[in-house]
Amino acid sequence: MKDKPNFNDVKFFVGKEVEHTVAQGEETLFVAGWQPVQEILSRAFNEKCTHIHLCYFDPDRFDQWKLWEELLLHLCDNGVKVTLEFEVKYCEDIFKMGLHDYSNFIPVITAVLPNSSKYNFNTAFKIADKRFDQTNEGTWSMQLQDVLDKEHFIPWSKYSDGGDKPVE
Repeated sequence: MKDKPNFNDVKFFVGKEVEHTVAQGEETLFVAGWQPVQEILSRAFNEKCTHIHLCYFDPDRFDQWKLWEELLLHLCDNGVKVTLEFEVKYCEDIFKMGLHDYSNFIPVITAVLPNSSKYNFNTAFKIADKRFDQTNEGTWSMQLQDVLDKEHFIPWSKYSDGGDKPVE
């Protein structure tokens, strides 16, 4: 078994994007939490990354909404592909930031569902609206087993065995 780097205290690392997005397979600078924009950009360019993936988005912590918004808009203005991974509860806030106007912005909406493969065959997954007939044309519903289809599955090993390296 090859040695794996310890990423617990690393703020930046480089590797191939494994998520099923338009940036899949690209050389990526992964950024843990909010970091200064110039530091992110210089590290991305020094490592020849065409894509920046921001993880651990938590603007409620220390009330950092304005900092995150400025960071995201500045990165998107730079033209590099920018992925932001965020929980469903932040969807409306992200939309209000105007990030969807950027063709280089890649939102990854995360729904945490522990024990997902253990739910029974009857389980459904639904995307709804804030209230009846508010912002969506309707709802989307499917069997959870369809959401969990092997075609969309990424094993944990893809995240840790892909040759990622911490950036000093």
